[in-house]
Parts: sequence; C-alpha cells; structure tokens
Amino acid sequence: MEICEGTVFFVDMRNFTLLCSRMVGNPDEDRVQPSGKTQYEERLSFLVNEMTELYATWREIIREHVDAGHIDRYLFQVLGDGVMIAVDGPRHAQVAFRAAKDMAARVHDRLRHFSNPRIETLGIRRRADWLDFGIGICSGQFAYVKVPDGRDEDEQRYTILGTAANYASRVEEANKDHFDTRITIAQPTVDLLCADAGLNPSAYREIEDHFGLRYLWKHRLQGVKAIGLYIYPIASPAPA
Repeated sequence: MEICEGTVFFVDMRNFTLLCSRMVGNPDEDRVQPSGKTQYEERLSFLVNEMTELYATWREIIREHVDAGHIDRYLFQVLGDGVMIAVDGPRHAQVAFRAAKDMAARVHDRLRHFSNPRIETLGIRRRADWLDFGIGICSGQFAYVKVPDGRDEDEQRYTILGTAANYASRVEEANKDHFDTRITIAQPTVDLLCADAGLNPSAYREIEDHFGLRYLWKHRLQGVKAIGLYIYPIASPAPA
C-alpha cells in the first residue's frame, strides 16, 4: 500500500438502471421491431453499446490530459454505469479539473444530440427518465491498494482507498440535490486551483470569474464532515 496526495473524481450516469429495466404495463415493450428485437431488447442493447462507447471516451480523455499534464500515475476503474478516476503528481488538481470539464462537455453533447433522442424513440417519453450524468471531484490523501484478481499472480490490479475517494463519491452524490447536470468540486480541490492561480480561496467572485465555479455552501455529506462545495454548471441534456 502506498499513500499519496492526489485528486479523485467519479463520473456517474443517471437513470441508467431505470432505462435498463422493462417498463411494466407498457405493451410496446414486448412489441417486435423491424430489427427482430422487442422494443425493450433494442433499448437494452443500445444502452450497453452506449456505456461501452462512454468508457472508451472517458479513458481516452483522461489519457490525453495525463499526457499533457504533470501526472505521475492515474487509475481508471469502471464502476457499473460510471467510473472512478484518480490522479497524482505535481498538478493533479488542474489535470483532474480540465479532464472533468472535457468529459462533461463531450457527454453532454452526446446525450443531447444522439443518446436521448434515440432513447425517446425506444419508448421513453419523459425527459426526467432520460440519461443524465454527474461528476464529483475532491483532492486529498488516498492509498493505492493492490487487489489480487485470482487469475494471474503477476497481474497487478489496483483500487484506491482513503479520504479523497470517500469525499469524491459523496461529492458526486451531492449532484442529485440539484436539478441541472453539474460538476461538483470540493473545497480542497478549489484551494489547490486557487493556489496555482494566485487567488484568495475566499474570494468567491474572483473564483467564479476565473474558473467558472460558483460557490454553493458547506454540505454535510453522509459519513463525512461538512465541506464547502462549488459547481461548474452544465446545461441539462435535452434534444435540440
């Protein structure tokens, strides 16, 4: 086990589990489409393909930003309908923030122009049930922990444990307190961004002008102490 300072962020898809379920009481769900599949089977197949595409996109983005920044290591771990990403190195907060903004922009564009219009044709009419996403970011200490996979003792697989991971997961969940899709960033990450930019971490207006981050308030997150949160707004994904 190795403890380091870094930044962790979670990307989570909203409504994915709901959309993967058969809509009870809807006769169209079992109606066979021209493809030979039922509407439900088509939607499920589409969603699986979408997540595969998103995993690849997220991995590509983090690699691009890691290569361009000052990062020693990174971890990319799939968590069902989302991912956990950890980076450490001299500019871990800056790299994580840039990568998260890039991911949010690309996912938002895909949901708006492709994914949700297709989901609507596959029987989901309510916008509240369409795909959405949230991202939570926090910096601090965490440990890389080797996880045996039971197949090859020489294969090294890792996960992370520690304060930054705990907070980042809670910060991502705090997105659900708001109606719009957002990147939510904890105070420790904003403090590092401010130090790099020469800003006072209490100068909320300057922080908003410089980074586009708006201060919310101190949140008391489940299982951890209260922490200041900022949001980087991303518009809700609706079709054009």
